[in-house]
Amino acid sequence: MRRDSLSNHLTLGLTLVIAVGTIMFLGGAASATSAEPTNSKVTTAAQDANDAVAEIDQQSAKSGQPSWTEEFNLAVDKIRADYPDSFGGSLVYASQAAGRVWFVGNPPDEIAGYFSSIKNVVVEGGASVSEKTLYQAASDTMDQLFVATGGEINLVTYPEPQEAKVVVELPAGSQEKVEEILSTTARKFLPEEIAVELHATDDFSPAEPELFHGARPLGGVCTGAFPVKRKGGNELGIFTAAHCPGTGSYDGTSDAFFAPYAYSISTASGPGGGDFRWNHSKYGLSGLTFVAGNQSMRVFDSYAVPSVGSGICGYGKQTDYKCNTVAQCGLSATTTVPDNNQQYTVGGLCRVTGHVTTGGDSGGPWFMGRTANGIHYGKVNGHSAFSLVSNALVQTRVNLVVDSAGNTVQ
Repeated sequence: MRRDSLSNHLTLGLTLVIAVGTIMFLGGAASATSAEPTNSKVTTAAQDANDAVAEIDQQSAKSGQPSWTEEFNLAVDKIRADYPDSFGGSLVYASQAAGRVWFVGNPPDEIAGYFSSIKNVVVEGGASVSEKTLYQAASDTMDQLFVATGGEINLVTYPEPQEAKVVVELPAGSQEKVEEILSTTARKFLPEEIAVELHATDDFSPAEPELFHGARPLGGVCTGAFPVKRKGGNELGIFTAAHCPGTGSYDGTSDAFFAPYAYSISTASGPGGGDFRWNHSKYGLSGLTFVAGNQSMRVFDSYAVPSVGSGICGYGKQTDYKCNTVAQCGLSATTTVPDNNQQYTVGGLCRVTGHVTTGGDSGGPWFMGRTANGIHYGKVNGHSAFSLVSNALVQTRVNLVVDSAGNTVQ
């Protein structure tokens, strides 16, 4: 299993804060974020926030102790798995030291146990829809719109769990056609309690993988991510994006990979989808992942889905080490096969608040401390986006490798 110190169970009521082991009952939720910086301070404030995330990441990796954000997301992953039909969503506040989870109906009585080692967590009941239902609705909305438009309109859909709605991003001028489809077809497939909101912009840009074209070796096109081992076997490999090459050189070694192994590549829509593959290595692996920054090599001994608001860092062969904040997860986006311009959709993506990557970064790792989060996909409507490691492990049937002996995270 993943790194886990969450075992004790306490009893609590409908809305509460868990703070330093003490349960305090509240009548409402905590504030979601601190005040937004005003115009002249936006750039500086954003950079300060990213620098703070980088400091948290590097301190966690150096100390071996998970950051608050890591512990929170690991706990939320367990809750998501244990209560799929009632878990409503999660949010990390800007401080990266407090957060919120909510449920359809009353929170389970055992919920405090999941946060027994974490302070400053607000737990609420009364949500109108579960995260699972809302994420599926966002994916279904994309599927219906893609079929109805024949892929002629580039779209992005994602869930907004705090407001129980699906957002559709689209180019200006296409709203009328999309609204008609929603009213006559797609809307019929969604639960009544889920709203749909259109966001049209003049500068809308479709999803784009970020790789170099021309050269085929992985080292010249993309970035490798986390080391993995096939479940039930001894085959070793390196995670990267599915749109990256599966053979060629790696880290200066020519002809580094065998021919692709069965089920080692997946590009899929839906909440469990994404764009990822593992390349079958001809050589042994150290269990370390190159992340640059102040600590260039790192072991990742856990993995988690990052909550919205989570600080996150990444590495790419072009942009090196950088940090940002998760803006949305559960994204589906239309994109194009470069060779033949065929349209398709990719799902299961998260994106950060800015565009901090470029060509050649595809396939690189996204992480916090020693927790693996994502595999870089590219740019989605102006934001850097990644597939989830948790989806990649399931779809391609591998585990993360943590040492040269081939031991793995179960």
